[in-house]
Amino acid sequence: MPIIEAAAEDRLRAALSALRAETGVEMTVVTIARRSDYGYLGLFEDFATHLFNTWGVGDATRNDGILVLVAHRDREMRLELGAGHARDWDRVARDVAEESFLPLFREDRYSEGIETGTMAAIARIARPRAAGKPPGSGSGTGGWGAGLLPLLLFAAFFLAVAFRRRLGDLGLRVRRCPGCGQRGLHQIREVICPATSAEAGDGRQVTSCPACGPSDTKTYPISRPGGSSGGFGGGRSSGGGASGRW
Repeated sequence: MPIIEAAAEDRLRAALSALRAETGVEMTVVTIARRSDYGYLGLFEDFATHLFNTWGVGDATRNDGILVLVAHRDREMRLELGAGHARDWDRVARDVAEESFLPLFREDRYSEGIETGTMAAIARIARPRAAGKPPGSGSGTGGWGAGLLPLLLFAAFFLAVAFRRRLGDLGLRVRRCPGCGQRGLHQIREVICPATSAEAGDGRQVTSCPACGPSDTKTYPISRPGGSSGGFGGGRSSGGGASGRW
């Protein structure tokens, strides 16, 4: 079952794009059902590190990439950090997992948990480290004056994306279900097969009716890292980060 709502996915894309544009930090979010679907039966941490290094998340020199991996059927998640992060950042990653991801996951509120946790990881890990701040120092802005303009620009961009998505949601909700005629359709998306450095992946978008359930399912391609989307920078992880289970 897809676990990230379409509106949340758009907000995540905007936040991750802004992070990369403003700091150069590459961060990605991947959701799967079970790691065994990919022929892996070992530790979830090893699976996350292997995926991180296969994709090469982060700059190859700074090794500052971040991977959020959620396997909702395994009820496990991982916040994997690039090898350039000192081990003190593992503690911050653990706090982000325990405070922002896991409480919502325990209520099966996966879309909200992924969005909340990812935003927390950006604010508490990615941006502070990019600004040269020590672990646990906060949002990574260089003082009120230095951080105000980028914050306002990002807020304006975020609101514009959210507004466009809201219009799209409104149009969807007033459409009638082709099966029962009820209004209030809803869309969510999920990664079926993550892209690899060699092959594109697949995603699934499900449109559901509140009265009769799923009404339409479509698949969509996910560009492989290093493909037309620009890909990642060749970074690596040495297994740092934090895991969570619920």
